[in-house]
Amino acid sequence: MASNNIEQTAFDLDKATQSLNNDDNSKNHNDKEATTLIGAISEIQQYSVFEKEQQKDINSDFFTLGKVVEFFKIGFTNGFIEGILLINLIIFLQVVHPTFKEYFLGEPLTFQEKLIWFMISYFPVIFVTIWLSTLARFYHGSITKKATLSLLTGRALAFTCKSIIVYYMFGTIYYLSMNNQEFMYRIVTFFNTVFGLFLPKGYVLTNGNLWNYYMNYILPSLKETTINTFISLLISAVVPYIIVIATGFYRSIKQIKGIKSYEEY
Repeated sequence: MASNNIEQTAFDLDKATQSLNNDDNSKNHNDKEATTLIGAISEIQQYSVFEKEQQKDINSDFFTLGKVVEFFKIGFTNGFIEGILLINLIIFLQVVHPTFKEYFLGEPLTFQEKLIWFMISYFPVIFVTIWLSTLARFYHGSITKKATLSLLTGRALAFTCKSIIVYYMFGTIYYLSMNNQEFMYRIVTFFNTVFGLFLPKGYVLTNGNLWNYYMNYILPSLKETTINTFISLLISAVVPYIIVIATGFYRSIKQIKGIKSYEEY
Protein backbone atom coordinates (compact mmCIF):
# COMPACT_ATOMS: atom_id res chain seq x y z
CA MET A 1 0.00 0.00 0.00
CA ALA A 2 2.85 2.39 0.93
CA SER A 3 4.61 1.42 -2.30
CA ASN A 4 1.55 2.43 -4.34
CA ASN A 5 1.40 5.82 -2.60
CA ILE A 6 5.06 6.43 -3.34
CA GLU A 7 4.57 5.48 -6.98
CA GLN A 8 1.51 7.76 -7.24
CA THR A 9 3.45 10.68 -5.68
CA ALA A 10 6.35 10.13 -8.08
CA PHE A 11 3.96 10.01 -11.01
CA ASP A 12 2.26 13.26 -9.97
CA LEU A 13 5.59 15.02 -9.47
CA ASP A 14 6.85 13.81 -12.81
CA LYS A 15 3.67 15.03 -14.48
CA ALA A 16 3.91 18.43 -12.85
CA THR A 17 7.59 18.74 -13.70
CA GLN A 18 6.85 17.95 -17.32
CA SER A 19 4.13 20.61 -17.37
CA LEU A 20 6.34 23.22 -15.70
CA ASN A 21 9.28 22.62 -18.01
CA ASN A 22 7.53 22.74 -21.38
CA ASP A 23 9.81 24.12 -24.08
CA ASP A 24 8.82 26.33 -26.98
CA ASN A 25 8.41 23.37 -29.35
CA SER A 26 5.99 21.52 -27.08
CA LYS A 27 2.46 20.81 -28.31
CA ASN A 28 1.14 20.59 -24.77
CA HIS A 29 -2.17 22.41 -24.24
CA ASN A 30 -0.71 24.34 -21.28
CA ASP A 31 1.46 26.31 -23.69
CA LYS A 32 -1.64 27.52 -25.47
CA GLU A 33 -3.40 28.44 -22.23
CA ALA A 34 -0.38 30.32 -20.90
CA THR A 35 -0.51 32.86 -23.72
CA THR A 36 -3.46 34.55 -22.01
CA LEU A 37 -4.14 35.94 -18.55
CA ILE A 38 -6.84 33.31 -17.97
CA GLY A 39 -4.40 30.58 -19.02
CA ALA A 40 -1.74 31.83 -16.61
CA ILE A 41 -4.18 31.99 -13.69
CA SER A 42 -5.45 28.50 -14.57
CA GLU A 43 -1.89 27.17 -14.38
CA ILE A 44 -1.37 28.87 -11.01
CA GLN A 45 -4.51 27.08 -9.78
CA GLN A 46 -3.08 23.77 -10.99
CA TYR A 47 0.23 24.41 -9.23
CA SER A 48 -1.66 25.29 -6.04
CA VAL A 49 -3.61 22.03 -6.10
CA PHE A 50 -0.46 20.04 -6.79
CA GLU A 51 1.50 21.66 -3.94
CA LYS A 52 -1.33 21.08 -1.47
CA GLU A 53 -1.53 17.42 -2.47
CA GLN A 54 2.20 16.94 -1.93
CA GLN A 55 1.97 18.53 1.54
CA LYS A 56 5.61 19.56 1.43
CA ASP A 57 7.79 22.36 0.06
CA ILE A 58 8.80 21.86 -3.56
CA ASN A 59 11.91 23.49 -5.00
CA SER A 60 10.88 26.72 -6.73
CA ASP A 61 13.27 25.86 -9.59
CA PHE A 62 10.58 23.54 -10.91
CA PHE A 63 9.08 26.80 -12.18
CA THR A 64 11.84 27.37 -14.71
CA LEU A 65 13.29 30.62 -16.04
CA GLY A 66 11.37 30.07 -19.27
CA LYS A 67 8.08 29.96 -17.35
CA VAL A 68 9.05 33.08 -15.38
CA VAL A 69 9.61 34.99 -18.62
CA GLU A 70 6.39 33.56 -20.08
CA PHE A 71 4.27 34.69 -17.12
CA PHE A 72 6.06 38.04 -17.00
CA LYS A 73 5.24 38.65 -20.68
CA ILE A 74 1.59 37.75 -20.11
CA GLY A 75 1.37 40.19 -17.21
CA PHE A 76 3.18 42.93 -19.13
CA THR A 77 1.06 42.52 -22.27
CA ASN A 78 -2.18 42.49 -20.31
CA GLY A 79 -1.10 45.51 -18.27
CA PHE A 80 -0.15 47.42 -21.40
CA ILE A 81 -3.55 46.76 -22.99
CA GLU A 82 -5.33 47.70 -19.75
CA GLY A 83 -3.35 50.95 -19.63
CA ILE A 84 -4.24 51.90 -23.21
CA LEU A 85 -7.92 51.11 -22.59
CA LEU A 86 -7.96 53.16 -19.38
CA ILE A 87 -6.29 56.17 -20.99
CA ASN A 88 -8.64 56.18 -23.99
CA LEU A 89 -11.74 55.82 -21.83
CA ILE A 90 -10.63 58.65 -19.53
CA ILE A 91 -9.79 60.98 -22.43
CA PHE A 92 -13.06 60.45 -24.28
CA LEU A 93 -15.47 59.98 -21.37
CA GLN A 94 -14.05 62.42 -18.84
CA VAL A 95 -12.36 65.06 -20.99
CA VAL A 96 -13.73 65.28 -24.54
CA HIS A 97 -17.37 64.26 -24.01
CA PRO A 98 -18.20 66.48 -20.98
CA THR A 99 -16.44 69.57 -22.36
CA PHE A 100 -17.85 69.05 -25.86
CA LYS A 101 -21.38 68.78 -24.53
CA GLU A 102 -20.96 71.85 -22.34
CA TYR A 103 -19.23 74.13 -24.88
CA PHE A 104 -21.01 73.26 -28.13
CA LEU A 105 -24.39 72.04 -26.92
CA GLY A 106 -24.73 74.11 -23.76
CA GLU A 107 -25.61 71.04 -21.71
CA PRO A 108 -23.33 70.45 -18.70
CA LEU A 109 -23.21 66.89 -17.40
CA THR A 110 -25.41 66.07 -14.45
CA PHE A 111 -23.99 64.40 -11.35
CA GLN A 112 -25.52 61.07 -12.41
CA GLU A 113 -23.88 61.30 -15.85
CA LYS A 114 -20.49 62.14 -14.35
CA LEU A 115 -20.79 59.17 -12.00
CA ILE A 116 -21.74 56.80 -14.83
CA TRP A 117 -18.87 57.92 -17.10
CA PHE A 118 -16.46 57.68 -14.18
CA MET A 119 -17.53 54.12 -13.41
CA ILE A 120 -17.32 53.07 -17.07
CA SER A 121 -13.85 54.63 -17.41
CA TYR A 122 -12.34 52.72 -14.50
CA PHE A 123 -14.43 49.54 -14.51
CA PRO A 124 -12.14 47.37 -16.74
CA VAL A 125 -9.01 48.12 -14.72
CA ILE A 126 -10.78 47.81 -11.36
CA PHE A 127 -12.29 44.49 -12.40
CA VAL A 128 -8.94 42.98 -13.46
CA THR A 129 -7.20 44.41 -10.38
CA ILE A 130 -9.73 42.76 -8.05
CA TRP A 131 -9.58 39.55 -10.07
CA LEU A 132 -5.78 39.36 -9.80
CA SER A 133 -5.99 40.15 -6.10
CA THR A 134 -7.87 36.87 -5.63
CA LEU A 135 -4.60 35.09 -6.47
CA ALA A 136 -3.82 35.61 -2.78
CA ARG A 137 -5.68 32.38 -2.02
CA PHE A 138 -3.16 30.42 -4.14
CA TYR A 139 -0.11 32.22 -2.74
CA HIS A 140 1.23 29.52 -0.39
CA GLY A 141 3.77 27.21 -2.08
CA SER A 142 7.13 28.05 -3.62
CA ILE A 143 5.94 27.37 -7.18
CA THR A 144 2.66 29.29 -6.90
CA LYS A 145 4.46 32.22 -5.25
CA LYS A 146 7.02 32.38 -8.06
CA ALA A 147 4.35 32.12 -10.76
CA THR A 148 2.10 34.72 -9.13
CA LEU A 149 4.90 37.23 -8.60
CA SER A 150 6.11 36.77 -12.19
CA LEU A 151 2.63 37.56 -13.50
CA LEU A 152 2.03 40.54 -11.21
CA THR A 153 5.53 41.96 -11.79
CA GLY A 154 4.95 42.06 -15.55
CA ARG A 155 1.62 43.85 -15.10
CA ALA A 156 3.03 46.27 -12.52
CA LEU A 157 5.97 47.17 -14.76
CA ALA A 158 3.65 47.80 -17.73
CA PHE A 159 1.44 50.07 -15.62
CA THR A 160 4.41 51.94 -14.19
CA CYS A 161 5.93 52.52 -17.65
CA LYS A 162 2.54 53.56 -19.01
CA SER A 163 1.98 56.04 -16.17
CA ILE A 164 5.35 57.68 -16.79
CA ILE A 165 4.76 57.83 -20.56
CA VAL A 166 1.29 59.35 -20.05
CA TYR A 167 2.59 61.91 -17.56
CA TYR A 168 5.31 63.17 -19.88
CA MET A 169 3.20 62.89 -23.04
CA PHE A 170 0.33 64.95 -21.61
CA GLY A 171 2.87 67.28 -20.03
CA THR A 172 4.46 67.84 -23.43
CA ILE A 173 1.07 68.60 -24.99
CA TYR A 174 0.36 71.13 -22.26
CA TYR A 175 3.81 72.73 -22.64
CA LEU A 176 3.47 73.04 -26.42
CA SER A 177 -0.02 74.51 -26.04
CA MET A 178 1.38 77.22 -23.81
CA ASN A 179 4.66 77.89 -25.60
CA ASN A 180 4.14 76.93 -29.25
CA GLN A 181 0.54 77.83 -29.96
CA GLU A 182 1.00 78.22 -33.71
CA PHE A 183 2.04 74.58 -34.00
CA MET A 184 -0.78 73.36 -31.76
CA TYR A 185 -3.29 75.54 -33.59
CA ARG A 186 -2.56 73.70 -36.85
CA ILE A 187 -2.98 70.33 -35.10
CA VAL A 188 -6.24 71.28 -33.37
CA THR A 189 -7.86 72.79 -36.45
CA PHE A 190 -6.97 69.64 -38.39
CA PHE A 191 -9.82 67.95 -36.48
CA ASN A 192 -12.39 70.56 -37.48
CA THR A 193 -14.23 68.18 -39.80
CA VAL A 194 -14.25 65.38 -37.22
CA PHE A 195 -15.83 67.57 -34.53
CA GLY A 196 -18.30 68.91 -37.07
CA LEU A 197 -19.74 65.42 -37.54
CA PHE A 198 -21.04 65.44 -33.95
CA LEU A 199 -22.58 68.91 -34.03
CA PRO A 200 -26.24 69.70 -34.74
CA LYS A 201 -27.18 70.19 -38.38
CA GLY A 202 -26.55 73.76 -39.49
CA TYR A 203 -23.93 74.47 -36.81
CA VAL A 204 -20.97 76.24 -38.42
CA LEU A 205 -17.76 75.33 -36.63
CA THR A 206 -14.92 77.77 -37.23
CA ASN A 207 -11.26 77.19 -36.47
CA GLY A 208 -11.46 80.00 -33.93
CA ASN A 209 -14.29 78.28 -32.06
CA LEU A 210 -12.43 75.00 -32.03
CA TRP A 211 -9.24 76.64 -30.77
CA ASN A 212 -11.13 78.47 -28.03
CA TYR A 213 -12.76 75.19 -27.00
CA TYR A 214 -9.38 73.48 -26.84
CA MET A 215 -7.61 76.20 -24.82
CA ASN A 216 -10.42 76.93 -22.35
CA TYR A 217 -11.99 73.51 -21.90
CA ILE A 218 -9.81 70.63 -23.11
CA LEU A 219 -6.47 71.89 -21.84
CA PRO A 220 -7.55 72.60 -18.23
CA SER A 221 -9.28 69.20 -18.08
CA LEU A 222 -6.23 67.52 -19.59
CA LYS A 223 -3.99 68.87 -16.85
CA GLU A 224 -6.21 67.40 -14.14
CA THR A 225 -6.67 64.16 -16.07
CA THR A 226 -2.90 63.70 -16.36
CA ILE A 227 -2.51 63.57 -12.60
CA ASN A 228 -5.57 61.35 -12.09
CA THR A 229 -4.44 58.88 -14.76
CA PHE A 230 -0.90 58.76 -13.39
CA ILE A 231 -2.15 58.00 -9.88
CA SER A 232 -4.76 55.48 -11.11
CA LEU A 233 -2.19 53.48 -13.07
CA LEU A 234 0.23 53.34 -10.14
CA ILE A 235 -2.49 52.28 -7.69
CA SER A 236 -3.72 49.57 -10.08
CA ALA A 237 -0.15 48.32 -10.40
CA VAL A 238 0.58 47.92 -6.67
CA VAL A 239 -2.81 46.91 -5.20
CA PRO A 240 -2.68 43.21 -6.30
CA TYR A 241 0.94 43.06 -5.11
CA ILE A 242 0.07 44.39 -1.67
CA ILE A 243 -2.98 42.15 -1.21
CA VAL A 244 -1.26 38.98 -2.42
CA ILE A 245 1.98 39.47 -0.46
CA ALA A 246 0.20 40.68 2.69
CA THR A 247 -2.14 37.68 2.60
CA GLY A 248 0.79 35.32 2.11
CA PHE A 249 2.67 36.94 4.98
CA TYR A 250 -0.37 36.70 7.25
CA ARG A 251 -0.82 33.04 6.32
CA SER A 252 2.84 32.31 7.12
CA ILE A 253 2.64 34.05 10.52
CA LYS A 254 -0.54 32.16 11.33
CA GLN A 255 1.12 28.88 10.33
CA ILE A 256 4.18 29.58 12.50
CA LYS A 257 1.98 30.43 15.49
CA GLY A 258 0.03 27.22 14.93
CA ILE A 259 3.23 25.16 14.93
CA LYS A 260 4.48 26.85 18.10
CA SER A 261 1.14 26.30 19.83
CA TYR A 262 1.23 22.63 18.85
CA GLU A 263 4.79 22.20 20.14
CA GLU A 264 3.96 23.91 23.42
CA TYR A 265 0.93 21.70 23.79
